[in-house]
Amino acid sequence: MDFQILRENGFTIEHSPACLVPGYLMVTPIIPTPTFGQLPGPARRELGRILECASMAIKLTIAPVKLHCAHFGDDAAPLRYHLFPRTPRVTCDFLGAFPNQEDLLLRPLLLHWARSHYRAPAPVVWQAVAPVIPALRDAFLLAARARSPLT
Repeated sequence: MDFQILRENGFTIEHSPACLVPGYLMVTPIIPTPTFGQLPGPARRELGRILECASMAIKLTIAPVKLHCAHFGDDAAPLRYHLFPRTPRVTCDFLGAFPNQEDLLLRPLLLHWARSHYRAPAPVVWQAVAPVIPALRDAFLLAARARSPLT
């Protein structure tokens, strides 16, 4: 099981090994860093490029209704960004759990709920998402090539 999409320029991009939603990516510095502000300046700029390319890869591969980007921070955890695609299925399941609560689709509750609702052991997640991993890798590289390099 290789959930890694890419390891480049000080960051790892990997598919969530604990959530059945295809395209749920996490971007983490290779050297654990507690906060964005503690990243060196070039790494902060590179993070922006990587988040942009990862977002494009998800949009090209998964075609979500909406793509959410979140940073969960607590004192013990290193910096990590979550890119979560809200697909039609996620939307339908969420509104089934929270009828008449469309306004909650744009709030952190959606991601919290989805991470719990679609939680599964890594081998089960792998079977569900393995077909999209190569497509996400290819789409990331395509997005990176299409974007002008940082200077």
